[in-house]
Amino acid sequence: MLPFATRADAGTPDLARTALAARDGWASSGSGTTGGQAADAAHDTTVTTRAELVKALRAGPSGAPRIIRIKGRIDAKTDDQGRRLDCADYAKGTGYTLAAYLKAYDPAVWGRSELPAGAQEPARAAAQARQAERIAIAVPSNTTVVGVPGTDAGINGGSLLVQKADNAVYRWTPKPGRTVPPGEHVFAVQYNHARGPRAPGADTYTATAATAGGRQHTVTGPVRAPGGG
Repeated sequence: MLPFATRADAGTPDLARTALAARDGWASSGSGTTGGQAADAAHDTTVTTRAELVKALRAGPSGAPRIIRIKGRIDAKTDDQGRRLDCADYAKGTGYTLAAYLKAYDPAVWGRSELPAGAQEPARAAAQARQAERIAIAVPSNTTVVGVPGTDAGINGGSLLVQKADNAVYRWTPKPGRTVPPGEHVFAVQYNHARGPRAPGADTYTATAATAGGRQHTVTGPVRAPGGG
């Protein structure tokens, strides 16, 4: 689930057209990040369904600044007519079934030292690719995605994918009151440095949370590469 939220207070600026302040994180480095700030009226679109979202993201011309305003909850696991899709829809025509896959690759008969092979693995991959076409939604360059205030805006069951594109802005506000169970937690981060070496140890993180009693705690430390390097 991707929640997109903005404050609905009177006088709140339009975040879709508000530039990021200088020295406000990595996105402000270099020439900064503007997203779709310069979008014309034809490319400033409010969407309520997956089909409308995809249409707005693909509207030409290529590279034109665009603002996408998400109103309410968008279910990414739907077809172009709004019908909800399930695993059977993605598997249709591929030959994949969960029962057949589990039978073919049961550890009791398959072993742990070999990669999956046989008809069911390519069938599964084909079904997964069909699912990805629906739930991984590509965002082009020069795009801003925001939520319409007061509508509990968000995307359920899908994700926004920035690939071979740049200058994209998501205005995202996590909901307050979320709880994290006791234990050790891993946060995955990735930076595209404007300059300097790609050294995770040169970066730091800070997380602030409150206990049920209202006491605040802050944790900070260095970023580590996968494997602890």
